[in-house]
Amino acid sequence: MISADITIHFDDNNATTRSATVAATVHFPSADKIAKEPIVVFALPGAGYNRRYFNLQLPGHEGYSQSEYHTAQGIIFVAIECVGAGDSYISNEEQIDFGTIAFFHDKAVSEICRQLTDGSIHPSLPPLATFRKIGLGQSLGGAVTLFTQSRHKTFEAICALGISAIDGVLPQPEKPASDSNEGGDAEIDWAYAFHSDDTPKDIVDLDLAGGYPQRAIMPSFGTLRFPACTFDLLAGRSILLADAARIDVPVFIGLGDRDSAPDPRAEVPAYSSSNDISLLIVPRMSHMHNFACTRHILWRRLEQWWTLLDKKH
Repeated sequence: MISADITIHFDDNNATTRSATVAATVHFPSADKIAKEPIVVFALPGAGYNRRYFNLQLPGHEGYSQSEYHTAQGIIFVAIECVGAGDSYISNEEQIDFGTIAFFHDKAVSEICRQLTDGSIHPSLPPLATFRKIGLGQSLGGAVTLFTQSRHKTFEAICALGISAIDGVLPQPEKPASDSNEGGDAEIDWAYAFHSDDTPKDIVDLDLAGGYPQRAIMPSFGTLRFPACTFDLLAGRSILLADAARIDVPVFIGLGDRDSAPDPRAEVPAYSSSNDISLLIVPRMSHMHNFACTRHILWRRLEQWWTLLDKKH
């Protein structure tokens, strides 16, 4: 796998009214393994995670890089950080909403597509005459992908991973009534929400030993920066439903069996304008999918779905 970091700058002008910088990493195979009409996946991570979430390099463990998995099959995998997160910035950051984030995500994808077409990404990546654009997002990234597709029709298909279009919640262990926290906010068990029970302990510790979301110890795949509007996704009301209903391209819904959608099967009707909806519930997988021992089930099914789309549409 070859990787190229790129930074895209948008100046304050009448079109954007804000200046912004979007950071991305383009992962791709050698030129001889790239198909004539390759699939290009544009992937956004969740809150508290940077774009290296899609290329996890964990000490003592192998096979946790989603980008390595997909590029081995000839896919070009672009990991992006939305404005307000990781290394992507925007002026007046405290005032941004999902509409603004989606606007700049669409612009960033368009610019990366231009660079893929003219061959300016990297000397080892030849110009691509044509390619298929797939939007993918995990958690916060799934919400941004959903908003972007609804409002800008950026992609030919989208993958909404670890996100509920209806009513997002963090999974928590059941506690006896006597242990309930009356009169105050209950402490969130992040390890339970993010990691399945069979995730190696050293991986869980690497992710969460410094706390979350305000990390005192920062893993290579983590960040303190993410948009404040992220918390609206867990506010007990749906802010995604109207946008989900407008999406008319194929949709892949990917969830763990312990994830942010209380009723995974109820998610399908939310995408009422799409005629091609697939749902996968992965066993032994919590909210942060790429740490799960069953992550390859998700990755393999995604590739099968992309390939089928390539033939059907």
